[in-house]
Amino acid sequence: MIRSREIRASYDWRSVIVYQAYPDSIADAALAAGTFVPPFRLNRMTWIKPSFCWMVCRSGGATKPGQERVLAVQVSRVGFEEALGSAVLTRFDKRLYANIEQWRSMLAASDVLVQWDPERTVGLKRLPFETIQIGLRGDAVRRYIDNWIYGIEDVTDLAKSVWHGDTVEIPLETVYPVPNDLTRRLGMIFISAEPWGTRMTVEDAADSQTLPARNMNLNIRYDAPPEIWDKMPLVYAAMDGWLGWGDGMNGQSGIPYWFSFTDSGDHPSLSASVEPSGLLFCGHLGDEEWAAWSSKIKLVATEILGYAIGDPEIDNVDMTNVPRIRD
Repeated sequence: MIRSREIRASYDWRSVIVYQAYPDSIADAALAAGTFVPPFRLNRMTWIKPSFCWMVCRSGGATKPGQERVLAVQVSRVGFEEALGSAVLTRFDKRLYANIEQWRSMLAASDVLVQWDPERTVGLKRLPFETIQIGLRGDAVRRYIDNWIYGIEDVTDLAKSVWHGDTVEIPLETVYPVPNDLTRRLGMIFISAEPWGTRMTVEDAADSQTLPARNMNLNIRYDAPPEIWDKMPLVYAAMDGWLGWGDGMNGQSGIPYWFSFTDSGDHPSLSASVEPSGLLFCGHLGDEEWAAWSSKIKLVATEILGYAIGDPEIDNVDMTNVPRIRD
């Protein structure tokens, strides 16, 4: 079941691609500097959009005045989610705000606005679900250009090809794993107020049954140096189902969770804890989902941490020749 609002984007463990359209003067300066510099103006709101096809439609295939160049901007996932975490919807929604006065006050105070618009196919036809665009102003613009941007690419030719109906390969966009605590703020209203309900449909819940118990021990030692543990949040956030850390009300404080903060066996759930044996993952997940998830985290962790990550019991790795604080 496709939900009416989901963020779809090209992303990896480190970054997410957003699109913007500008005149030649701003685009050329940004491409040369690797971020936005004058004549880009800090005192104006700037909108970023993770949907390439929506950007093509919005800019008229790079033909509208002031939108002659389409840029793909690689931004930090940390910065992207920081923006989402302070966003306010541009339209009043009585399910989210106590009253219209509260919404207006929040709207005026926030440096980040969110608007939802119909997603588009590669043929630029409307789809029956919406895509996000994020408006930055004030201090959020400064953080965007100074801290969040990793690089900028000119994709104007591709945008023009899509606009003219040419057969081209467009960037692959998949559902972005929005942290569970942000879905309501963004107006992504789901069926259940339970944490796991944000990941399941009514049909899923009706058909739910006990899922197989899972556990996996990775060769990430409890006495690994700080430079290893400092990178682990990037590993966690890159994985499907990431919810964040428990806060005592939802899950145990300081424990990372995926899919659900509760582990009853009738819905997907995973958590991790640091044990003498290594970094232990436990929970419940279907066979195919577990095979994909457990394989992915080993690959992601290997890339981010810089050494081969695996389960010593089943993979060709050990617990001796790994980073640790030594006496």
